[in-house]
Amino acid sequence: AMCYGAVGSLSDLVMVNSSWTLGHIRFLWQFASRMCVVFPPCDTKSLEDLPLKGREDVIISIGQFRPEKDHQLQLRSFAKLLSEHASIRRR
Repeated sequence: AMCYGAVGSLSDLVMVNSSWTLGHIRFLWQFASRMCVVFPPCDTKSLEDLPLKGREDVIISIGQFRPEKDHQLQLRSFAKLLSEHASIRRR
């Protein structure tokens, strides 16, 4: 991790795809000169027309299996949700 941070900090320009990643890279590469967020192109206008009624209640989690994603926390949170709301379990 120290080598990663040292090499990254020598960058003249760093582009990341989210504000979370920006904060993470700023922490790791403390001396990098310029950093900016370039959000992936995604037209969400057409999503506004999708109906919300008649949908099934579903929880989906998508992500890389990396320590900082803390999938254990997601599992504990979901277990707590189910234990505190018995009506959800019956669906």
